[in-house]
Amino acid sequence: MALPATELEALTLDYWDKGTWDQYFLGNVLMYRLLKKGKTYTGGKLIRETLMYGQPVGGAFNAQSQFDTTKRDEHTSAFFKQAYYYEPVTWDIDDETQNSGPEAIVDLVDSKLNAAQKKIRQQMGIDLYGNSTYGGTGRGILGLPAMISQSTTAYGQISNTDLPEWTAGAALNVAGPLTFSVVRTLRTACVVGDDPSDEPTIFVTTRELLDVLRGLTLPQLRYEHAELADIGFKNIDFEGTPVVGTSSARAGTFSH
Repeated sequence: MALPATELEALTLDYWDKGTWDQYFLGNVLMYRLLKKGKTYTGGKLIRETLMYGQPVGGAFNAQSQFDTTKRDEHTSAFFKQAYYYEPVTWDIDDETQNSGPEAIVDLVDSKLNAAQKKIRQQMGIDLYGNSTYGGTGRGILGLPAMISQSTTAYGQISNTDLPEWTAGAALNVAGPLTFSVVRTLRTACVVGDDPSDEPTIFVTTRELLDVLRGLTLPQLRYEHAELADIGFKNIDFEGTPVVGTSSARAGTFSH
């Protein structure tokens, strides 16, 4: 049996690169963007999101016009339940004893707690793509399948019949080759208004379909979204909107 370390290794402190790459836990681009813009939940029975809705009812007028003074509601709220996630963190007396003093290159407890936070984010990202309900055994995030389902009668406790604009814009089970024309059609279906902020801001698909789209683009015209590329998300810029491939996306899907 060989000795575990040579004399030089035994007497020399190993070099430790304290900067680590965490691409696995950043692999879900939607969770990255949502957490970046997230708000702190401070309490309450439900999570409330206030919405403004309604179409214009006014128009041009002249000196003889009578104005419509009917009072109309223009605001409502969607309500969501809180989701809960946990990740076990365990250490014992050996960990406490051996990982101490100057020999402790990395604080084991802090490292485990940081890893637990990243694993929770990863699980949240999986549920974001997969959950159509809050779940029966544990209350997780209400995910995209519930948000963009055309069969769901209510989302955020708002019925589609009470607010038709609340109906999701989704093209489901449409099979065919992926082309630029198909991507443009899907993007147009998700536009909700004429303002720049009403346009889709990201495309999410599988890594395989991202490669297909990249293959349709001439090499000298392949651009990337700089911010996403800098943190490790492989993407291609399509007419100003990043297309990101992720293993979290369901096979054959192209989401906006």
